[in-house]
Formats: sequence, structure tokens, C-alpha cells
Amino acid sequence: MTIEIPGWVQDAVFYQVFPDRFASSPRVPKPGPLEAWDAPPTRHGFKGGDLRGVTAHLDYLTDLGVTAIYLNPVFASAANHRYHTYDYLHVDPMLGGDAALRELLDAAHGRGMRVILDGVFNHSGRGFWPFHHLLEAGADSPYRDWFHINPLFLEVGRQLIAYPNRAASSSENPKVQFVGGMPDGKHDESRSGAGAAETGPRPIQVLLLNLRRGERERAQGNRHRLPVGFSVIGSPQAPV
Repeated sequence: MTIEIPGWVQDAVFYQVFPDRFASSPRVPKPGPLEAWDAPPTRHGFKGGDLRGVTAHLDYLTDLGVTAIYLNPVFASAANHRYHTYDYLHVDPMLGGDAALRELLDAAHGRGMRVILDGVFNHSGRGFWPFHHLLEAGADSPYRDWFHINPLFLEVGRQLIAYPNRAASSSENPKVQFVGGMPDGKHDESRSGAGAAETGPRPIQVLLLNLRRGERERAQGNRHRLPVGFSVIGSPQAPV
């Protein structure tokens, strides 16, 4: 596969943003108590930063000379870092949802800034619906080939462990890769044609299909229907 690096990257000044810890906006309602903003951060705590908070500080980033923002994952997740994605088609409501990302993109592009998302397609969160289906249905789940699992567990009808400890991950259940509870997807075993019909699409194929659908809808002028997150990387003058 040939990888083409955009020319603008060579001279871009990137600023990486961890949304939960960058800035919070009163325009994004919070669902409940949060970790105190000025308290030392903890591993699992939520500070309540959001994408509208990022938008409110774009002038600050511009003054620093920033020309491209690299966002940590923003899709729905139960982790503050959001690498535990469970819904790839919607921005986490704690970050302001899809509308907040759209607002950030428009504001950044208006200042000549690019925005790059951290796409996490190697693994998912335990709440990703195909993996939840597998936990519930076991060997009968049509999604059993989407993830790296121990086939012996399915053969004997043994329950898969959604929250394994380190010992279970490395010895008793060696074919399941959980790094902090993130199931590893079989993105490297995708097949097409008859093979795809036989085993079903892999997670990455599903995401690419949504990307293509989003591009078609943008071309047709249905911008509000885009699966937000799949059309945000590109030039402010000609975003994809």
C-alpha cells in the first residue's frame, strides 16, 4: 500500500490536544460530578474538558503559531483518553457531541488550521456493540471472527472474560489481547469477494464503508447527515 504524505505536513506546527484535560466550556452540560479541575489528575478521573473548550482557545493556539491540531480520540468511550471506543460514528457527548466537533472544524478551518483525529481502528472498547454481542452469544455470534479470541473458549462454551486480569490475559486466555480492556480486532485478516460474504466484514471494513458513504453525502450536499469523524482531515480550503 502506498502512503501519500500531504505536502502541508512538512511545514506544519502541530499542537496535540487531550480534550478532557485542555479546556472546559459552560456550553457543554456535564452529566454529573467531575474530578476537580485544579486537582492532580488521576488515571481514570474525568476533568470535563470538551471540544467547545478547544474552540474557545483557538486564538491562543494561533498566537503560538500553531497551524494544525492533533486531537486525541474523540469518539464515544468510557475512558478519559477515549481509546476505549464503543461508537465510532458519534463524538462523545461529554465532549459536546457531533455538533461540537463540527463547530471546532469550521472555526479551525476559518483560521487556516488543519485538524487531525486519532483514529483508533486496531482495537475497540469493551462496549463496542459487535464485541458485546460476542460476549453475550459466544460461539453463536456472527461477530466471533471480528476479534482475536481463544477459540478453545468458544468450543467448550466457556464464557469470555470482558475484564480479565493480567494473568488471565497472558496465560489462561492467551488468544485474547486486552490492553487495559481493549479487544484487539482482526483488521489484518480482511478478505473480499466470497471470503467477505463467508465470514462477514471486519470492523475496519465497516468504518471504511461509512467513510465512503460520508463522502458521497458530502458531494450531494447532505452535510448534516455525515458520519462526523470520517470527513474532518484536509485543507481548510478544500476539506474532504
